[in-house]
Amino acid sequence: MPAKLPRRKRVPVGVELVGKVKTRDGTHPSALREVVIDLDRDIALDSAGLPVCRRGGRDIRMTLGQIAKLCRDEIVGRGRADFEIEFPEQRPIQAASKVIVFNAATKGASAHLVADAEVDVPAPTVVAMSIEVARAHKGDGPRAVVKVPPIAGGSGSLLGFHLRIKRLFGHGQRKKSLVTARCSDGAFKLGFPKILFRNEVHTPGIPSTTLMTGGLAIPCNPTG
Repeated sequence: MPAKLPRRKRVPVGVELVGKVKTRDGTHPSALREVVIDLDRDIALDSAGLPVCRRGGRDIRMTLGQIAKLCRDEIVGRGRADFEIEFPEQRPIQAASKVIVFNAATKGASAHLVADAEVDVPAPTVVAMSIEVARAHKGDGPRAVVKVPPIAGGSGSLLGFHLRIKRLFGHGQRKKSLVTARCSDGAFKLGFPKILFRNEVHTPGIPSTTLMTGGLAIPCNPTG
């Protein structure tokens, strides 16, 4: 997101997303399964008119490269993700993958994206992470819901990600951006009313589910 933005008018922007998951003692973390994010009202997402990747996850045998070729016109971002897989009585296995973000069917939302990564343990498998952004209510910002499916049969956990999302496209007679933003008050305020982890490997002493909440403010400089 640019540091300087107009105070009143939203303009096209790109978004960089970075996150990490780790435990204090370095042991295998519970699996991140869902994150709910209340975005600042100065941020808007609108995918109307953007081509839709309609693979629908029907063929799980497809590789990430094959999906990228099939839906190359629907790509809206790229990045990287790190995973850790821990099978019973085995040392944790680290796995890294590039991530490709596609536009998917909106189903009434303002945007629905799918971030695909590929984990090759125990066998090459595409992990499809859903990012659905609901339309904002008057006075509020949009709400994004991120869902991560079970990885490696529940033995895998997402350790971190670094994504860049930006897409300009034509819709009718005008040009649009998937993400637009302004800086009306000097900061983007994000709320995290739900961050859900599941202990899918049944680590002793760890709850079956862990629920966290939080918030974040990212400074910006208004112009005009």
